[in-house]
Amino acid sequence: MGPRLSDQRVVDMVDQMDHEGFGGCTNMGECRAVCPKETSLDFIAMMNGDLWKAALKGVTPSQKR
Repeated sequence: MGPRLSDQRVVDMVDQMDHEGFGGCTNMGECRAVCPKETSLDFIAMMNGDLWKAALKGVTPSQKR
């Protein structure tokens, strides 16, 4: 697995995914069949963990769209 995502980056990335109409990536794997980038479950698990940590720190999307 690669390096951990920064708190702001992971929050902004998930916010953009939601804005574009996809997301809800879970560790269960139901999103894998339709993932345009064939993102691994290992990365999704890391991203979700980083998102929770950022949320607990109060990080919010930067709204740079």
